[in-house]
Amino acid sequence: SIMGQGIVSPAFHFYIFDVLKEPFVLTSIFGPQTVSILARIIAFCTAIPFHEAAHAFVSDKLGDPTARRPGRLTLNPVKHLDPMGLLAMLTIGVGWAKPVPINTAYYKNRKVGMAISSAAGPLSNLLLAFIIMIMYKLTYYAGSMAAIGHLPVAAINVILQILFYLIVININ
Repeated sequence: SIMGQGIVSPAFHFYIFDVLKEPFVLTSIFGPQTVSILARIIAFCTAIPFHEAAHAFVSDKLGDPTARRPGRLTLNPVKHLDPMGLLAMLTIGVGWAKPVPINTAYYKNRKVGMAISSAAGPLSNLLLAFIIMIMYKLTYYAGSMAAIGHLPVAAINVILQILFYLIVININ
């Protein structure tokens, strides 16, 4: 079993909804804080831009060019960066980005347009979490092969921990 080979601690899987307890297990040369900060940076560069770009994309498709003008219709994390949100993400594990500008006057039906563009962000996070869960499972099973082969078990564990954190960030 992959658990028996020290790749993933059994306790690692029970912390899925408790980000503040740091679910990272020290099984490599990296300390838990190093892995945590690395995971948070990766999360900020993927989950937050994906969420904000989904709001902008859907709003744009509904006829509102407001987000397109300042260049917010992108996955570039710099365009969505809020310095305090990034600092909070790195220190406490919860962060935010600049809100995407939306002008409901461009929508044919303001209430429906606002509801759809508002739902786009959280739905994009669920989609991203699902994709990352698939990557997690593939990495998990590849880890059992790595234990037999030449890839260090510690490297697989760090990858699993980062993927796990990305799942948690996307569903919280």
